[in-house]
Amino acid sequence: AWGIDNHDALVVWGDVDEDGAFTKQGERSFGAHGVALACSRMHLERGAPVMWVATRDEHCEAHRLDLAAGQLGKPRPLCRVWAAVGDDAFGIDDAGKPAHVDGLGTVSRTAVTADSDVVGTTVVTRQQATVRRWDAPFKKPPRTMTLGKLPIDTTAPADVIATNDGVVLVQRQRRGDEPMLAVWFDMKGTSHGSSGFGDPGMGQHACAIGDKGLVCAWGDEAAAKIYALTLNPETP
Repeated sequence: AWGIDNHDALVVWGDVDEDGAFTKQGERSFGAHGVALACSRMHLERGAPVMWVATRDEHCEAHRLDLAAGQLGKPRPLCRVWAAVGDDAFGIDDAGKPAHVDGLGTVSRTAVTADSDVVGTTVVTRQQATVRRWDAPFKKPPRTMTLGKLPIDTTAPADVIATNDGVVLVQRQRRGDEPMLAVWFDMKGTSHGSSGFGDPGMGQHACAIGDKGLVCAWGDEAAAKIYALTLNPETP
């Protein structure tokens, strides 16, 4: 997602095959006039890839974007979506405060923090490698679990990604054949396997939970290619 000459906010999506070739599946313009654009992480809902796109001009407006159909949902008054569970969106509003907007557009205050990932009612904050188990209506204090044995390295590329039964911590390895390591944890913080990926010349990476495991893609700037793998935990 990017702006063209600072005038047009554009989102482009598609597939990357095993050879690193990108095939565009669609694009969506969000208008001109210096619109600021903010996109959430892509995630799967009932097997369909979706993401949230927020624009800010005179006012903030966020939409759920169905990438399979190229359709937008109804607008929500959020400047950025940090996390989403179905029709419930969590983010920051015009006043710069955390907010929860339900499917009817009702706004309420919530303690969900920035840079989060969600599966069901599990909210994960990446900076602290913390899992917060929320229950609707998302106003009660959550049950919290912070990973202590393998803390996240906030100075290096890292992600904490929600799964159906816990989280995956992905960050750069100091040792090992592959630069990146994905470690699976259950809701009690116990590791049940890991898997390495990447190449020595890798650039930026991105990971997301798919139907068959953790899908990670990374770029090789020297070869001008993108690579992707589906990973599952290899038991210690």
